[in-house]
Amino acid sequence: MRFYRSDQTPVALGPVGRPVEVHTYIYLGGLKRALRQVLHRLVVKEDVPPEDVVILTPKKRERSKLWRLGMVGNFSLTDQWSAGSGEIFCTTVHSFKGLESPVIILAEIDAYAAQDLETVLYVGCSRACHHLVVLASADLPEDIKQKLTPTWGHQMPPTEKHT
Repeated sequence: MRFYRSDQTPVALGPVGRPVEVHTYIYLGGLKRALRQVLHRLVVKEDVPPEDVVILTPKKRERSKLWRLGMVGNFSLTDQWSAGSGEIFCTTVHSFKGLESPVIILAEIDAYAAQDLETVLYVGCSRACHHLVVLASADLPEDIKQKLTPTWGHQMPPTEKHT
């Protein structure tokens, strides 16, 4: 709601979902580590079906670092909607507009994610039906950090290593 722009307040029709998680990272190694930990917890420990998890990025594939990560723990990323075993569907926020998934991982949220970062955050965040995880760079602009701060459920300290 902090990124929603309108005089009319929308009403959620479904049940209340899980608290939003925001994890911060520094460098590509921190992004991979945070994504690996979140995927492992959701799919392995919490038994969320991989097809219920969608990773969204504001960046096109050519600019996205996600596609350069290789294997993320036991998972590989795919741009095919019907992901196979051990695969997690990954696409852009723009391409997923109007769609939804039980679990959304909004990744690569950084100062250079988009010209209008608040719109990207609104669209990306509103795709989750039950659970939203945001993987945000520690270098986000202060106003965006402040808007995300009240929703921090599980905060990871920024990763210090450059890998």
